[in-house]
Amino acid sequence: MSDSSQTIRIFISSPGDVAEERDGAKRVVEGLQKSYPQATLQSVLWEDLALPATASFQETIDILLGREPIDIAVFILWSRLGSPLGAAITKRDGSPYHSGTEREFDLMLEAHEQSDQKRPVILAYTRDDDTAFREKLTKCADTELEGLIQQRRRAEAFIEEQFHDTEGHNFRAYHTYSEAIGFLQRLRVHLRNSIDELLDVDSITWTEEPYRGLETFDVEHAPIFYGREEETCDLLQRLRDQQEAGCAFVVIVGASGSGKSSLARAGVAANLVQHADDEGGKWQVSAFIPTLADQSLCHTLVRAIGEVLPELIDSQEAATNLTEGLAENAALTVKLTIAPAFTRASDPVRLLLILDQMEELWTDRNTTAEDRESFLAALKALAESGHVAVLATLRSDFYHHAQASPSFLSLKGERGHVDLLAPDAASVHRLITEPARLAGLKFEQHEQSGRSLDEVILQDAAHDADALPLLEYTLSELYRQRNQEERLLTYAAYVELGGVEGAIGKRAEETFVALPADAQAALDEILPLLVSVDVAGEQAAVRRRAKVADLTATPARKTLTDQLVAARFLTTDREGETPIASLAHEAL
Repeated sequence: MSDSSQTIRIFISSPGDVAEERDGAKRVVEGLQKSYPQATLQSVLWEDLALPATASFQETIDILLGREPIDIAVFILWSRLGSPLGAAITKRDGSPYHSGTEREFDLMLEAHEQSDQKRPVILAYTRDDDTAFREKLTKCADTELEGLIQQRRRAEAFIEEQFHDTEGHNFRAYHTYSEAIGFLQRLRVHLRNSIDELLDVDSITWTEEPYRGLETFDVEHAPIFYGREEETCDLLQRLRDQQEAGCAFVVIVGASGSGKSSLARAGVAANLVQHADDEGGKWQVSAFIPTLADQSLCHTLVRAIGEVLPELIDSQEAATNLTEGLAENAALTVKLTIAPAFTRASDPVRLLLILDQMEELWTDRNTTAEDRESFLAALKALAESGHVAVLATLRSDFYHHAQASPSFLSLKGERGHVDLLAPDAASVHRLITEPARLAGLKFEQHEQSGRSLDEVILQDAAHDADALPLLEYTLSELYRQRNQEERLLTYAAYVELGGVEGAIGKRAEETFVALPADAQAALDEILPLLVSVDVAGEQAAVRRRAKVADLTATPARKTLTDQLVAARFLTTDREGETPIASLAHEAL
């Protein structure tokens, strides 16, 4: 049944030195409310509590927190622990509390134990920012210096005591951050995960198919994009670090099928667009794939910039001149033309360029070395402008090609690449179950074993670290074959599909054998158009994009191509005015 009356109380505890984070945490809770119409998210801060004069400050907090249990407790620390409470309130062993923060943490631990370790969920964060602390010391009066240092030591001792054992190993988890923006992004992720676990509701917030099959998650699919939350936060931080270093470029390097494109779009890009206030202004996103450029690569950049600054390309001549300028002297063109246009804009905006499938700069035979180097130089100039950030995706088996390019190495610098590894089991489980929850779907319970279907799928997917596209495809097929009346994903459908490993192969085989003989024979004709196996003398299989006209040049080819598109084994797009198609994924 709907749980519309449920309230999630989120207690936020922090000393005064992290006021920005404290205020931001309250805004995060308010922002998350729209994602949970079935419940009320309530921030609980001491300054919002009605504190009577008949009891001490901390005694009143104890009473109020005990009267209405807390569901999630957020603790934020940096250089202060707070003031001692005095003799009126002591620990179980009779020793005094060093601060209200320490007392509040103890209260939450007690409540957690009493609720059989269910509530509250305790989230702890500590700011790792020695530079800012040293600046604080240089600005304070001499009489305050010792007190600041003592408070810092108390905060560090508290972390050591509450989270580390005698050998220095963590026995409780806490998260570090270097700036308020990074804290807010991680808090949003952690609160979302915690709220999802605490709420047990049947309300439907996603009315379309909750799985993407072999298709990429884009910005609009962010609500159903799960399993890469921490990686999203890490990439956002890395982009900020690169911006601080002078060149806002990061490349995501990972195996085919690891989810690089979805992470860039539904993870990083969606976060920047949806939470622009965190990043200090409005963001616009433009994503492109090198071989889909209908003209030169630099012209593609000009077109992306023109979406943000249309006045720059208000004529064909202006667009041509800007394209030629980027190709011939990118640094000067950005400095004299593009950067000033961003500065003059009446509605300030920053641009995130997503360069998807960057390996095509090396695999596409139509891209010359000269084209590639001038394009990379243009990217570098834009990433250094302060107005543009560039996020690229690159297959790991082509990284050595990129490393051979001086322009690429200069662009990424020391820290401009992130290796994307396979998600852990907990993340994969969220990928499986959370989209279903949003769509009001349930997984069937096996009658004999009592195991839920999602547990079986997770176990099967764990055998292959590169199985994400196959897993997503299987989930999509389960959704299509669901019990619609009961909104149930069933064991029978999963067995019929052949499990995670068999689903895509079985569907492809079924589609193929159902074709007429001449259409089957046409497979030998269209595969060379769709797959390249000769890259720089190596036998690496790479998807190619082919003109739909070539794939459908004969009746037999058209029958085959139409069926492959209908089954989503081929995806279609346009290269300028030319319709094109490609294999949905290398796994095929």
